[in-house]
Amino acid sequence: MRVVMPPILDFRGVGYYIARECASLPTYRLERMTSPIFKRSLGSKDPAVFVEFAGSKITEIDIMNIDDAVGATTHGWWIGV
Repeated sequence: MRVVMPPILDFRGVGYYIARECASLPTYRLERMTSPIFKRSLGSKDPAVFVEFAGSKITEIDIMNIDDAVGATTHGWWIGV
């Protein structure tokens, strides 16, 4: 997945609960990457890996460009939507 820039400013299209919980936070949409482009750089970090538990399933989400998101870190930060 990758972060879609810019952050969401109009929360009307994302649903009531996301709008209520995330309106005061920098919130981004995520987009699937069909063929990721990898660029090598000395300062690059590994992708952020988040794990979501929903019912009986566990989903692992790798976010390739999390460093582009304002205020994002790979520790303790959630990118909603």
